[in-house]
Amino acid sequence: MVTNENRTVGELLKIGLLSLWTLDVTNFTLCTGKFTLEASDSKQIVKVTSRFYIIKRVFRNEIQETENMFNERKIVIVLRDNDTASIIIFENKKSIPEMVNSSIRFNRIFKVYKRKPLKDYLDQFQIYTPDTNDKFCNNHEMVVNIFPNGAFYMDSEKILCDYITLSLSNSLVLNFTKFLPILTYVCFSVSIVSLAIFIVFSRRNRFHNSIPGSNMENLSISLLLANIMFMVGIGASINPTVCYVVGIVLHYLWLVVFSFMTIVVAKIVSNLSHLKSHRSVTNEEVEQKRCFSTFVGLFIPLLIVVPGIIIDQFGSDYWSLGYGGSVCFPNHYPANVVFFSGPVVFAVGVDFICMIHSITQICRVRIATKYWHKLNIYRDAQIYLRIVFLSGVFWIVGILAAIFDSKWLDYGFTILCGLQGLCVAVANMTTNRARLLKSKSGD
Repeated sequence: MVTNENRTVGELLKIGLLSLWTLDVTNFTLCTGKFTLEASDSKQIVKVTSRFYIIKRVFRNEIQETENMFNERKIVIVLRDNDTASIIIFENKKSIPEMVNSSIRFNRIFKVYKRKPLKDYLDQFQIYTPDTNDKFCNNHEMVVNIFPNGAFYMDSEKILCDYITLSLSNSLVLNFTKFLPILTYVCFSVSIVSLAIFIVFSRRNRFHNSIPGSNMENLSISLLLANIMFMVGIGASINPTVCYVVGIVLHYLWLVVFSFMTIVVAKIVSNLSHLKSHRSVTNEEVEQKRCFSTFVGLFIPLLIVVPGIIIDQFGSDYWSLGYGGSVCFPNHYPANVVFFSGPVVFAVGVDFICMIHSITQICRVRIATKYWHKLNIYRDAQIYLRIVFLSGVFWIVGILAAIFDSKWLDYGFTILCGLQGLCVAVANMTTNRARLLKSKSGD
């Protein structure tokens, strides 16, 4: 930042911090908390060195565009002294000829190693800005009033900003984005209704008295609550406190869903591995196994969520999960990988292996039977599809969407994830036992 008049070191320091504030944009960038401010011997230049994280998801074709935005943006800070009515103008410069020739010497005036919010440093040096900066400006001009005590007050009514939005080369993406929220609401609503119907059906017919039925009920209830909370969380970002609570609950509920999903698929593998066992199981053993499965499914996610909350509250910003962000869900890298994406990928991987093992076991049994040529292929296909729906392998589409930044995959994932409840409900209400019960009730 450069001006034509000599200024004090304190003023140069505050100008440097203000220039950083213009770059710290809500839901787009995040200051790492490590930066250096240096003042020239002439006290007319403050050199700012800092690092920012881009926390907004960008596509490959936007990476270069984002870099150009940072390199080409203009910052103008107008200082107005309330006592003398003098005006001093600071402008950012990418390069100065004299600096290239090393004729300008700089002295460090401020250096930060510790990670903490930029707002804390602004308050420390009595620099008062609007609470949030939610626009990344191509040309950012502001008026700052200097008070007798040396405090800087930014005039929020005199901020000029040429707002930048990232452009997408594919116009289809822009059209698709408008329909994605509608598709999300429709799919999740269908799943909520389907799961509610299945839970009532399961309770009426006492499916939950068996171990598989209890596991399926746990999965269905957790998935139902996760879907409802997800829809509530879509509009909760306007209230940071509510959004933070919703983010924690959603984090826990989705991990519970995957926990019970893995238990269900593992139980299928266990049952197929003991087809030849005819040992009777007492009611006490059934009740103990049901309680144990429920406890494991609810407790394991706590081992991930509780440490995540503690780190988010008392750890560094780098490991913040971003519960109270724009989406009310842990979405800050790299904490989201450690506390959500990683466990989900692990669970999906285990479910996929269990699914392949289950289908292989069924095929072996079918081939080994004496009358294999009389088998009902359609019935077997239904069994395989039920296993696929219960294993949650469709979440692989979401993982691929995150890797390849494809809107087509985003739509596929929204449909498959949103209709997961419908698939689970249909898979459980089309079993032979369910059909038999429905036929008896019809008679």
